[in-house]
Amino acid sequence: MDTMTESSAPVKIIDSFPNPTAYKYNEELWKEQHGNSFVIINCVSSEIEYPEHWTPLSIKCAFGGREYYHFKNHSLAVSNENFLILNEGAIYRSSIQSDNPTESFSLNFTAENIRQVFSCMNSNDRQLLDDPFYFRDESMHFIEKLYPYDKCLSGHLYRIRKMVTDKIQSPHLYIEALYQILEGMIVLNKHINREIDHVVAKRRSSKEELYKRLHLAKDYMDSCFHEDISLENLSKLCFLNSFHLLREFRKNFGITPHQYLMKQRMKEAEKLLLNSNRNIGEIGSSLKFCDLSSFSKFFKKQTGYSPENFRNLKRKKVKKSK
Repeated sequence: MDTMTESSAPVKIIDSFPNPTAYKYNEELWKEQHGNSFVIINCVSSEIEYPEHWTPLSIKCAFGGREYYHFKNHSLAVSNENFLILNEGAIYRSSIQSDNPTESFSLNFTAENIRQVFSCMNSNDRQLLDDPFYFRDESMHFIEKLYPYDKCLSGHLYRIRKMVTDKIQSPHLYIEALYQILEGMIVLNKHINREIDHVVAKRRSSKEELYKRLHLAKDYMDSCFHEDISLENLSKLCFLNSFHLLREFRKNFGITPHQYLMKQRMKEAEKLLLNSNRNIGEIGSSLKFCDLSSFSKFFKKQTGYSPENFRNLKRKKVKKSK
């Protein structure tokens, strides 16, 4: 673990997972470590499980594979395509089970830094000039869901990741980038609030709650498409009755839950056909198709190609482009 110190905000980089058999989680020590430090976790593993623990406000990313975050009633996976925001106080455990090394990348913010950014972005010029060191005693709260990489945060996240990989030792550079990410998170939060405003419900609190529950169903299908998932399963998970979930999901996402689930399974099937040597029957089975025939028929209906032809044609194109 590297620690770089600037007068008021040390930066700690954790670059290796603890030994699972010897590791004992100490919540007070963990909280103390996060209390006054930006903590960046950048570790690689193909098989690891972290025990249940507390988190500060944090961004969770994974590259080269999936890392699963397990909560009381559900699990969410981060990958090359998305990241997860967790609020301070969230309790979870995490795991990686992958054929390939997966990079776990996490940014953990301090309460002081959050107050500074939040106060600055929610104060007018006069207030900032008259009392530049007054920080509101308010905290930022985010919808805990999977977020696609976008222009608000992607560039800054990739920048910090590269700095860690290149073993840059300047705390000033890290702190600047971390503040830019916090600023981007506030901009992103404003965008999410505008999305919530478009949810059809009478009260603002009802709009936000419905938004959370619908995205929980969507994120679960993004993460656990390899499991048996039914409308009834989803309705219990997000605590909406089946018809209400079906109606609101289609209204807000323009697609039914089952259609969305099959879309995610097809995306994964294409990736596995291109990037692995697993046989086609095994791929279909891993995505919950009852047999090779049903997988092949559905895949051809969606893409116009049989799985075998898709694999051969796409791989030929990749070879020609090199």
